Amino acid sequence: MKTFGALTKCLHCTAVLHGVVRQGMYCEVCQLACHQACSERALHSCHGTLVTEESPRRPDLSGYGTAIEGWVKVPRPGGVKKGWVKQYVTLCNYKLLFYDEDPDRRDQPNTVTKTLINIGDPGFQCHTVLSADVIHASPGTIPLIFKLSQTLLCDPNKPFTMLVMCQDEMEKNRWVKIINDVRSKIPKTDPLVFKPVVLYNNNQLVLLKTMLCASVLDQGRLLLGAEDGLYTANLVDNSVEKVLDMKKVVRVDLVENDELLVIMSGKQPMIKLLPRSAISSTDGSDDTEIIKIPETKGVHMFHTGTTKAGGHSLLCVANKRRVIIYEFTKIKGVFNNRKIREYELPNTCQWIGNFSTTLCCGFVSGYSLFDLQDPTLPPTVLPDQEDKTLAFIRLNALYALACIEVEYKREYLLCFNMLGVYVLNTGHRSRKQELMWSSPPNRIAYTQPYLLSYCQHCVDVYDVRTTEWVQTLPLQTLSGSPFNFLGTLSLCLVEGQPTLLLWRDVRLEEQEQPLILGVNRRRENVSVKIKSTVSRPSNRQSRIFSINSMKQAQPPRNRLEKIEISQPSNFNHVTHMGPCDGSKILLDIPQAQQDPALRRTMTAAASFNKLPSPSRSNDSAPSW
Repeated sequence: MKTFGALTKCLHCTAVLHGVVRQGMYCEVCQLACHQACSERALHSCHGTLVTEESPRRPDLSGYGTAIEGWVKVPRPGGVKKGWVKQYVTLCNYKLLFYDEDPDRRDQPNTVTKTLINIGDPGFQCHTVLSADVIHASPGTIPLIFKLSQTLLCDPNKPFTMLVMCQDEMEKNRWVKIINDVRSKIPKTDPLVFKPVVLYNNNQLVLLKTMLCASVLDQGRLLLGAEDGLYTANLVDNSVEKVLDMKKVVRVDLVENDELLVIMSGKQPMIKLLPRSAISSTDGSDDTEIIKIPETKGVHMFHTGTTKAGGHSLLCVANKRRVIIYEFTKIKGVFNNRKIREYELPNTCQWIGNFSTTLCCGFVSGYSLFDLQDPTLPPTVLPDQEDKTLAFIRLNALYALACIEVEYKREYLLCFNMLGVYVLNTGHRSRKQELMWSSPPNRIAYTQPYLLSYCQHCVDVYDVRTTEWVQTLPLQTLSGSPFNFLGTLSLCLVEGQPTLLLWRDVRLEEQEQPLILGVNRRRENVSVKIKSTVSRPSNRQSRIFSINSMKQAQPPRNRLEKIEISQPSNFNHVTHMGPCDGSKILLDIPQAQQDPALRRTMTAAASFNKLPSPSRSNDSAPSW
């Protein structure tokens, strides 16, 4: 396997060798590059001599392989009025892949996919544009531009669109014709796995600017953690209520079996426990105290799960290299936590999770499996250090993103920031094929059997059973997304605004996704409100204010505030007025527009200024 520094195509199937590292195989003699899956069939093309020039190939219009490729221009961030930037585009395997120009190599694309558009999308369209579609483009460039669009959200009226400009009109017509020809040969199947649903955007909920985490509370309600406390959002009546005052809620999770909330908050994060019943009582009558675990001060991540053996809920806390496991018990309505295990990792913990009775912890270039039933057993290190085919993982400091159990206690998928590898429970490689990312992911989510890779400019969906790249959504994810390992809640940029999205699984019915039912029953044209309550157990009355209109009538605090001040009827601006100046100006105000009381006051003031002053002489300056 070889890591290619520039964009390379397979000489057997003509498709792009996508991935960040180890994209394909390479022959040092004939310099033939191909996919690992195409290596056995590509051996017939290797004659042991140097291939100086690739034989010309006709465009593959079947959808597999490269149908068309070349340099185009796309709008810069901010729209057409900001200008155009050069990008390399290739159409292969029903996908349009856009690559930036390599800054170190002129006219050479890099290997990281900047934008991806799936032409197999049911809402995909490719057509020319009119002057009304590109109002900021110069008239001479309009015949060179065509438009691409695909489904982005569940709302078909808000698709993802992208403008592409070619060198000349003939080249543009060639791109449009080939794209539509390949599109017409795609099987009539719905390739979508997830459809994002908009819960709130920045205009509806200003809390998104300071929101750090989110979790599903129940049907139609969410938990939102922010810099100043914990909130609940009701999707039906569009109301948001502040339920707890605390500093910097980094993460919140619900343990459904025990009806318990696990909160990580504070400048030096600490784990805090709160019964779910305390959130439901919005009138402040519940005086339930928050349970703090002082030993967890300074943690940077945690995980909640259950064991099939005892059925108890577990809390796994990671503090640098140390991992502590707590068990929850409920005795006479009171929650208790008991420390049952403590492990030490070779490096700082980067990911933590559990599979039934097995705890999995990820660190730099590896994972460890701990048996929760028998603490005397040594941990299993993945991948195995004796496997030479996986030695490159130990030689490179790869960040551990997630470990996925593909087959129960037998096969695992180890996800790193550069690629994913399949191993057995012993740590040895189980498959030759590796999972290649289109762009380096920041986080990983998993909803069986689909893996969601959250990159900087898109979200890719892979089938872990076949390593197939099944869907891509051109959404720019913000820091902290996704908010759970299932990937159901994410904070992304939609049309330049922070938007809280819910990933709807198209395979499931709405009855199996309670939060979708709450969204569908949402009342329209209702302004989002916040009930700001004090921290418990205070019983003071809460204040209600609207986000859209912060100015509301407040009751007067004293007698003077009840007096209404009338608006001025006439006003003359005077730049400077001394003690004896301005009397004539005030008297010259039109009498018809003056109030009678004001006229009497000004007349008396003018008569007073005419009286002689005892301390003033005719040739001396006034003395005051």
